[in-house]
Amino acid sequence: FLPETKWIREGEWQIDEVPAMYKGTFSSIASHTNMSLTSELNGVLRQHGILVVGHIDDTPHNAQVFTTEAFRFIAALHRRFESQRLHLMQMRTDRLCRIQEGKMPLFLPETKWIREGEWQIDEVPTMYKDRRVDVVCLDVTDPETLQKCVDSGADGIQVDFDDGYCPTWSNGLAAHVTIYNAIRAAYPKHHPGIMHNDANAPPVGHVPHFLIRPRSWHLMECHVIVDGSPVAGAFFDFAIFWHHHANFLSGYWPDSVSESFERVQHTESGVDEGHGLCMYLPKIEGYAEAKLWDDVFVFSQQRYEIPIGTVKTIVLIENVLSSFEMEEILYMLRRHILALNAGRWDYIFSFIRAFSHNKKYTLPERSELGLHQEFLESYYRLLVLTCHRRGAYATGGMAPFLPSASDKESHAQTSKLVRDSKRPEALLGCDGALVAHPSMVDTCRNVFAEIIGNDHIDQIHNPLHNYTDDTEPWASPMFERTWARRLVRVPNGKVTHAGVTAVVTVALSYIEAWLRGKGALPLNGIIEDLATAEISRSLIWQWLHYRKDTGKGRPVTLPYLSSIMGQIVDEKIRGMDTGHHETEINRWHQAYELLITMTSSEHFLDYMPTLLYRFIATCTLPSRL
Repeated sequence: FLPETKWIREGEWQIDEVPAMYKGTFSSIASHTNMSLTSELNGVLRQHGILVVGHIDDTPHNAQVFTTEAFRFIAALHRRFESQRLHLMQMRTDRLCRIQEGKMPLFLPETKWIREGEWQIDEVPTMYKDRRVDVVCLDVTDPETLQKCVDSGADGIQVDFDDGYCPTWSNGLAAHVTIYNAIRAAYPKHHPGIMHNDANAPPVGHVPHFLIRPRSWHLMECHVIVDGSPVAGAFFDFAIFWHHHANFLSGYWPDSVSESFERVQHTESGVDEGHGLCMYLPKIEGYAEAKLWDDVFVFSQQRYEIPIGTVKTIVLIENVLSSFEMEEILYMLRRHILALNAGRWDYIFSFIRAFSHNKKYTLPERSELGLHQEFLESYYRLLVLTCHRRGAYATGGMAPFLPSASDKESHAQTSKLVRDSKRPEALLGCDGALVAHPSMVDTCRNVFAEIIGNDHIDQIHNPLHNYTDDTEPWASPMFERTWARRLVRVPNGKVTHAGVTAVVTVALSYIEAWLRGKGALPLNGIIEDLATAEISRSLIWQWLHYRKDTGKGRPVTLPYLSSIMGQIVDEKIRGMDTGHHETEINRWHQAYELLITMTSSEHFLDYMPTLLYRFIATCTLPSRL
């Protein structure tokens, strides 16, 4: 403490009185008086070092889902794994710094023994072997949307808390209530609380597996505080789901659960009969992050008395650094993993993020970034080869196309777009893919059925799937040098005024949607989510930073971009319905300012939600702490 200012600390003085308009607010923290459920929870949780600073309405559904036991499980994960997670976040920064210093990514020498070894992941249970089509639920807060996915006939439902989700506190509450009710409605005969002899319960038919995709490791949930620190969003999403559904979906119950409820039958080899307990892990940036998830799975299975290896997972390979560690990721999760998935748009974003310092890696416009580009084709090809070599499935990306409501011509056009986008992935050897709309499930399944078969996809050793023109042995020095060059091959293509306008439109529209709590946005017949918004603002940053020419000697400059952004914002405001609120207009202006900030910064800004999250957080100060 400074001796020369001791008189300040000893003095009797106050700041000027806070004006009434500011009282009761602190940043994004507000005061609530109707806090019965939150207060009740905190009354119990405080003694365990847990504080909920988000308002929870006192409803029967909320009381069922957001229990003290669920929050204590969140705290257990935080205390056991938070230091490990923070260390991995620092490792991300360190790796990016090394790349920006000129050290290109390579296959890791310290894990060569994994790539050279003869091993396989644990055998995939029969119920997971058909991976031809999963549907993405892009609004898990809406019961009707999730129910349409349940009824779609897909093999699985990716329940998305990541790219298609805006993590407002109210969205988180609504989403977990929706999942809770949907699972109970899907399996009424088998769920605790519904007796197995209920004659009125409908028979259990085909229900897609619920594949829970939690938030990425770097995102926080500021509305739950443990030991004075906010918890990771991934811990919150995983824990609330796991606490309520892990025993039921796996069919393994602690001895304390009554035998009067009908249980899932198990084979000697594990869960071959039942509903399936499965996760979908995003934005893994290397095998150490996969190992953290494996540790979380083991800890959680032990805590809930479920045999190790029961929970299964699919991992999205949507980071260029992870493409060099796919075998290691499979190995670290070998007891739990089913497949790797190719997340192309996030992968392209990670490519820009990793090489943002290097003008040589300036990418062309989004329409040019197809599988004809060697760096993308190589990424898909190596993913397929790696998965099939180790007994795992390889799945392609999401077809983002949306048909118009009740329009047969539009439906036919959308089906063609899905077929045309999924056929190249099937020919590369992928075992399936995802769709954004339930009506496209059959179209996607038929594409893969035509190429790799119509029964359960158990053709991992099919020569078509494992084609490679490499003559060098797997994991040999020459093999790895060749693939290392392919994975970072500089793409070619043009940038046009239309291409710039297209990505500016996507980025602006998505930011505006995020500010009003929406994580996925239908735009021109395509679903735009965080991945496409990230690549859009990243391309803008690159083109502006390196003054990319758009033709006829017209480079991308800040005035040029500002003009395009201003025109788009003006058009959006003019297109609003009569009687629009000033708040809606201000949101578009705020989106404009945020996009200018992100794209004109001297250095490339990391993940967009880390900047935007504070605009949607609505923490609540309890009346008595």
